Amino acid sequence: MATVEQIALARTMLPGLPASITDDQIGDLIDNYAGSVIDAAIALADSAASLYASKADIKVGSISISNSQKAKAWQALKDNLIKRKLTGAGGGPAGSASLAAAGIAGASLTGEAVPTQFWVGQFDNPPLGVDGSGW
Repeated sequence: MATVEQIALARTMLPGLPASITDDQIGDLIDNYAGSVIDAAIALADSAASLYASKADIKVGSISISNSQKAKAWQALKDNLIKRKLTGAGGGPAGSASLAAAGIAGASLTGEAVPTQFWVGQFDNPPLGVDGSGW
């Protein structure tokens, strides 16, 4: 059974998701078809893109509704979610609803400093060694 946190995370990944899609539907998608929150979000974004792609653009006077732009936006969001899944970012580990637990691009956030790639004085002119000597 999908947790409330997993359903909320799926909704967070999909800003603008129609209210007609209920939490029960999202939970059922996570439990029975997708297997993970990010897979469910990808499926929902694909569904929304397909929905708007099949509708015609409408213009009446100065008012217009561009369903093709909505379809492109949902497709871009789907592509972004697929990239996140492939790089390991977003969605958290299996069964988790925490984005922070996943880290960034699969890396874990430990709080340790990244080792420096340069030494002090490397770009001085003339270069000075660690002991202060030049060439």
